[in-house]
Amino acid sequence: TTGCKVFQISDSTIDIFEAPTAYFSIMDTLGCDSLAVQLIQQSTGGVPLTQWNWYVDGVLADSGSNPGIHLDQLGVYDLSLIVSDVRGCRDTLERLSAVKVASSPTPQITTGDSVGCIPFSTQAVVLVPGHPSPLLESQWTLDSNQTGQGSPHTIDVAMPGMQDLVVQVTDVNGCVGTAKKSIEGLVPPHPDFAADLRFACAPVSIQFTDFSTGGNGIATWSWDFGNGISSQDSQPLIPYLQDGVFDVMLKVTGENGCSD
Repeated sequence: TTGCKVFQISDSTIDIFEAPTAYFSIMDTLGCDSLAVQLIQQSTGGVPLTQWNWYVDGVLADSGSNPGIHLDQLGVYDLSLIVSDVRGCRDTLERLSAVKVASSPTPQITTGDSVGCIPFSTQAVVLVPGHPSPLLESQWTLDSNQTGQGSPHTIDVAMPGMQDLVVQVTDVNGCVGTAKKSIEGLVPPHPDFAADLRFACAPVSIQFTDFSTGGNGIATWSWDFGNGISSQDSQPLIPYLQDGVFDVMLKVTGENGCSD
């Protein structure tokens, strides 16, 4: 009836806590065919931090403080971290296109000749069909001996037998691939012969004897006796009807197809 009102006043406090600041580092950001991502959380503030939720392309991947996450699919991935402290305060850090998993090149070797009579040279070319990234380097070795870089590349073969031609390619992502092809060096024959007479009076018949070796055995003989007569026999008997000085040439071909 007097119009007086009674108020009750009480003291209260509002606590504003410092929120955490999410931060992390990535040990490896590029992998070839797969990637083991080691994440190191470096968040600050918030006393103490109690939860770390890690997301790969928006999908929860781990809840550890410093997790390792394995990626086995090709692509570029976003990473994000949500940290929470004991009071429920939290913060988010997102890194777009943070890591990449690229494909390794799968090279192929083509050569002009893979079999030849030593010494011989062959042109080698490396191809990487369907690979999405440009090549940065091509390194060639022949039986573990470095021969050079680049494509096309000339390979000099000097040793006999089967040899491994290997190319190692590196693309712009640092991904590496290798290919191998067999190269065979054939040993050519060594022509040699003797005549039963070196000096004689015309007319005379001279016996020629072949002593050629190599080439996996001699398959054919081609003689030029300098007097207009030729022969394909291995041990020909050749008449010389006029006097003079005559140059004799023998070309042999081995069973392996090499000639000298």
